[in-house]
Amino acid sequence: MGSVQIFNCRLEDLYEKIVVETRGDRVTPLSTNPGRIMLTSSRLYFQPFNNIDKVVKIRLKDITGVLRRRFLLRQLGLEIHCNDKAQLSHIYLSFETEKDRNELYERMLQLPDVHYEDCGQEDMTLRWQSGQISNYDYLLYLNSMADRSFNDLTQYPVMPWVVSDYTSSSLDLENPCTFRDLSKPIGALNADRLESILERYADMPEPKFMYGSHYSTPGYILFYLARKGMFFVKYCSLSRVQKASI
Repeated sequence: MGSVQIFNCRLEDLYEKIVVETRGDRVTPLSTNPGRIMLTSSRLYFQPFNNIDKVVKIRLKDITGVLRRRFLLRQLGLEIHCNDKAQLSHIYLSFETEKDRNELYERMLQLPDVHYEDCGQEDMTLRWQSGQISNYDYLLYLNSMADRSFNDLTQYPVMPWVVSDYTSSSLDLENPCTFRDLSKPIGALNADRLESILERYADMPEPKFMYGSHYSTPGYILFYLARKGMFFVKYCSLSRVQKASI
């Protein structure tokens, strides 16, 4: 096949037709890379402005999932999952406006090469209950439905804390003491801590609140991922910024 020059990116197929063309960012846990996003009749392209990183080219028939995401608390994100034949397993894009995101999303789903199984929540729950998917996979699905992604440190996936026995060599799953009291939030499990929180709450002016921090923030995520090389660099950078502001 021949090729057509478009910006600095060559279309793979001479007969491809451009469907949508816009600007946006490719989001990874450690960086946000601006570039051009182009949807054609058979592929999705992302061309970074830096001309250093390679152009991402994804065949539409390799796409296994398309999810609209809330990025930085705004409906600007789009996460695309691919099969093992694609250049990469997934790509997370953020757009300048929600309208731009929705236009590409809707036009993509209308293309004949895009076909994937979109299981509803009820179906996924039934699969989990019948043992067709693991607890871990079901929890990842619930995180995904809550706009959480491994590509976004501000909305990283979270897992429930259910075990309270960390001293036994083996866990007795029939013993209620093995598990934490799920009728209370984690902040209320320690009686002394709860008493201190309630005292502070009573003396607090309006608007009152019990917990002044969130259970999941980029700082917390980087702290626990610091032993992984690429996250360690980001953690050190964040630590320097925090020390400089003190």
